[in-house]
Amino acid sequence: MRYSIESFAKASGVSGVTAPISGTITEVYVREGEYTAVGAGLFEVADLDNLYIKVDLIAEDADLVKERNEVLVYGEGPGQLPAEGSSVCRVHLKAKEALSGLGILQKRVTVEVSMDQSLSLRLGSDVDLAIVVEEKDNVLRVPDSAVFKMNENWYVFAAKKGKASLRQIETGLEGDGFVEIISGLSEGERVIVSPGNDIEDGIKLKSTGSDTK
Repeated sequence: MRYSIESFAKASGVSGVTAPISGTITEVYVREGEYTAVGAGLFEVADLDNLYIKVDLIAEDADLVKERNEVLVYGEGPGQLPAEGSSVCRVHLKAKEALSGLGILQKRVTVEVSMDQSLSLRLGSDVDLAIVVEEKDNVLRVPDSAVFKMNENWYVFAAKKGKASLRQIETGLEGDGFVEIISGLSEGERVIVSPGNDIEDGIKLKSTGSDTK
């Protein structure tokens, strides 16, 4: 067997196995004395100084993502999380079909995130991400649970003089449990959070101190 390997090496000019990158061996697939198939991997080598996070987004969401978008990382591990300092480094061009957790076939796009090395996450860790696709300062916003759709328009119930006032609104950015209000409400007005089916325009309200904001 040794003669065969040496003969092959001499004939092919290949004297050994060369790692494609410099790094740390993180997994071994074949041990000394074992047989392996042609083309099978022998080791897993990782560059621990250049780790990244990979996430598969629904294609419609991926269309909003651009390289260098800020990314907040939530998960378990050393350091304070959610952590800033990470950003999108690549958005793959091709969408692939994948089954969701509910068994629905979806088009998904892989997005790679350059990870802030201070996170010290292990290879194979699971984390949650929030990708910032747009942001504004000094905007009027309300909890998203106060906003509802009716007849293709968006509405909230404002609390005015002890009664519910139905307001048609124009919305903007959404995120972190809030919705931006472009028009239809004024700063300082209180809205009803999670209005039930018994709430209608003009009905008298009995505030408990926790149902309006």
